Amino acid sequence: MNAFLRFIVLSPALLSATSFPALRNFDFSVATRPLALQYTLQRHGISALRSLKTTDFWLFGTHETPSKIAQAIWLLICGYGDAAHEVLLGVNATNQDIAEYAATHPGQTSWHQDHPLEDVNDLVHSLIHRYEGDFMGEGGHSGFENAKYWAAGGPKEYKNFGNTDAASSVSLIHKALLQWSSLHTPKIAADVVSTNSARIHSIIASGGKRRQVVVAPGCWDPFAFIDLCSTAEQLSSLEQDQLKILQEFELRLLLRYVLLEQRGCDLEILLSGEEQQ
Repeated sequence: MNAFLRFIVLSPALLSATSFPALRNFDFSVATRPLALQYTLQRHGISALRSLKTTDFWLFGTHETPSKIAQAIWLLICGYGDAAHEVLLGVNATNQDIAEYAATHPGQTSWHQDHPLEDVNDLVHSLIHRYEGDFMGEGGHSGFENAKYWAAGGPKEYKNFGNTDAASSVSLIHKALLQWSSLHTPKIAADVVSTNSARIHSIIASGGKRRQVVVAPGCWDPFAFIDLCSTAEQLSSLEQDQLKILQEFELRLLLRYVLLEQRGCDLEILLSGEEQQ
């Protein structure tokens, strides 16, 4: 069945689900496979959406269901990394020509102003680049470096994590990851949590510069998580297994978050005991 037809069939079930088990039926293993993006839009001015074989382009239109972040995650799960990346940036079936013009005429359009990125959008953007790994991508940086840039809010340049600086949506997702990793991946939990003192990381910033970000003690450390993924081959087999299930949980969590948000549900449910199973 075509990936987008599958989305049409499955999305009602996802939207009506009340707990994570419904999402466990799907294959989230893309979270642990290398992802080589082609950047056809940025490099050649051709949107990756044009290569998708489907007549159901309403998914990329202006419909409120599903949201563009949910679309991007589903495209990623189905193996369409470049299409997922473009959807996060605001590309859809109705504006591909405009997107292609903007990509080939940098600085001459208002694309970025017309398509501001949400905070959860940044988190999904970050994990796409993390899957990219050591491959060189945007700005001549590795996927891991770009992942840290977007984990810190991209152009919003959040500096402090674990306090009021990061957006509430980001803080909630980080808390859910912290709780789940402590319960289910104890072997690597200490690596992804800023324990006794604040951690300071140096990451790339806009314009090719570098800047520092700070993670408060006892909080989820998204930058250490990226570093851990970058050194996965050096871990023990048990640590690698736990890192794998943690990455798959993260992707499932983000999909769960955007579906709950879309329905106007209380997002604190993500921290409940049932959701953390």
